[in-house]
Amino acid sequence: MPLKRIIFLTALILAFSSMSFAQDTAQAPAAAPPAKATDISYINSQAYQKLSEARKKLDAKDYEGAKESLRGLENFCLDLGITSCEPLSASMLKQAKSLLDEDDPGGALLLIDSAARISPYYPPAYFAKGWAYLSQDKMKFLMTLDSFREGFVRSMNDFWWPFLYVGNKFTSLLFTLAAVFSLFALCMAARYSALLAHDLSEALNKRDLEPHIKYIGLPAFFLIVLAVLGYWWAATICFLSLWIYFNRKEKTLAIGFFALLVFMPWIIGYYANFPQAGGNRLLWVMDSVNKGHLGHGTEQYLESLNRQEPGNDPAAMTLAQFYKKSGQYDAASAIYGNLIKQSPSNPAYMNNLGNIYFLGGKDADAISEYQAAINAAPKDPMPYFNMSQVYGDRLMFTEREKADLEARELDPALISTLREKAGSQPIRMVFDEPVPALAFWKIAFASKDAGLADSLWAMTVKVLPLNGAPVAGLSFILLAFAASALRKKGTFSHFCAKCGRVSCRKCQKPNYNKELCPECHQIFVKLEGVEARDRVRKLLEVRERDRKKSLFCRSVSLVLPGSGHFLTGHPFRGFLFMGAFIFFVKDIFFGGFLSVPYEFRLPFIQPDVLVMGLMLVVFYLAAQFSLRKTI
Repeated sequence: MPLKRIIFLTALILAFSSMSFAQDTAQAPAAAPPAKATDISYINSQAYQKLSEARKKLDAKDYEGAKESLRGLENFCLDLGITSCEPLSASMLKQAKSLLDEDDPGGALLLIDSAARISPYYPPAYFAKGWAYLSQDKMKFLMTLDSFREGFVRSMNDFWWPFLYVGNKFTSLLFTLAAVFSLFALCMAARYSALLAHDLSEALNKRDLEPHIKYIGLPAFFLIVLAVLGYWWAATICFLSLWIYFNRKEKTLAIGFFALLVFMPWIIGYYANFPQAGGNRLLWVMDSVNKGHLGHGTEQYLESLNRQEPGNDPAAMTLAQFYKKSGQYDAASAIYGNLIKQSPSNPAYMNNLGNIYFLGGKDADAISEYQAAINAAPKDPMPYFNMSQVYGDRLMFTEREKADLEARELDPALISTLREKAGSQPIRMVFDEPVPALAFWKIAFASKDAGLADSLWAMTVKVLPLNGAPVAGLSFILLAFAASALRKKGTFSHFCAKCGRVSCRKCQKPNYNKELCPECHQIFVKLEGVEARDRVRKLLEVRERDRKKSLFCRSVSLVLPGSGHFLTGHPFRGFLFMGAFIFFVKDIFFGGFLSVPYEFRLPFIQPDVLVMGLMLVVFYLAAQFSLRKTI
């Protein structure tokens, strides 16, 4: 499965509220092309032929001719009303990759730039551009970073890229939590099983069973629970059985595990929406129409949906866009009229209705709708820009300059982009407001399939139903506090603070010390009948034991950062370092659960993978340094 990365999860979540989509173009007065003209089959038969012509010129080092051919390809897509065509851009990036392999970064940049203009919100185009700059000149690393940044910013304006990227990060986060808690339970079992085995043998009054319980009985028991009930139950049994030996931080982390169970139905329920939305036809149709593709069957599907769900405004707006693109202006204006009646303060409906009036030659009605959109949203530059286009068409240049100036004051970068798109016909083109990104997210999370969530949960827990997880989690928390009360009433075995030997009250009769074993208590506390050489011998044993323990903890930490912290009683640091390590390793080397459409594997490492690799190294080294100071 290909790697899918754009930037960190945190940045994406913060950007949700600002997401928008590629503007839909309309050109007057010619009618928009019929649906079959913007279908993928038509693009395949025409656009790829033009791309082949450009590639032949690049092979012949005719860069000017290739640039002209690529501009013709871009105009071909624009004339069809296509604002984004990721498959075509991906094919152009593959051609650019072959040119880079042939040591022709100049020709590769021409293809990459054209791919970015054809699909302005296609992140791989900007990532490939950055690496092409670096291939052309190693001193262009600032241009490379700027191209990477632009790719991230542009990715916010497409629905599928951030949606599936967040879904993959959610997958990695859940996997990381499960893995870290399981490894935490394993470390706790390795650390405290000796104490449990000692107490069990003392309770049975058979001390000779202690090594059998420690090395055979307890491992076999936990493995059986793991195989039969799943690792959630294995971790739970481990935490509860060893609870009385935990320190305060370890108990806190174990309570966090039980609390995670309480919220598991909510977590898994929302997570199930990510794979479900990938099969949501409405989302794919909306995205396709937003980008100017009028596929076969789209009109019938949207009409049927609008009859079944008359209150589905995003679907109705998508159908209106389809009608406008296919030249059915009366049908499109009727839909927008109904939408305006339902939402009279929505400027997008007014702006788009104004565009339809302009396409139909009703300039006065178009200006009226643009003015209404401006009154509803004075900070939106799109109605100002479109109104300036209509004024220019009517040769009202004073009014045109005023509207254009107001648009530029609100968003100069956007208006510059729109002017560039307009190209050789700057006055004949207006731009639609697309279906808002928030509508896509609402549709993606509108329906929750409990069956899918249950199936995902059953993959890891074989006997605990998802709806029973909150009850189980609360029950485990109550059992944990009950075990704490039991700890206060009784005395249990402990490790000697000096030599690490297991000891308990029965072992230390008649003198009991809850910190030391009988031998250390005699040597270092009572001092009766103890020679100096015996004390020195014991000190040397303690030092040797500490050296071996330190070596073991460092060794396991080299293999899995954070494990050494768990074994030395610092669970919070262990959780942090181990969690970060597993999260980055999973994303870098094992890809994502959900596949991003039209993703292109770059000839070099992707920018976010590079960043995660650097973070992985930082956390790895920090874990080793922290453990060195801890031991």
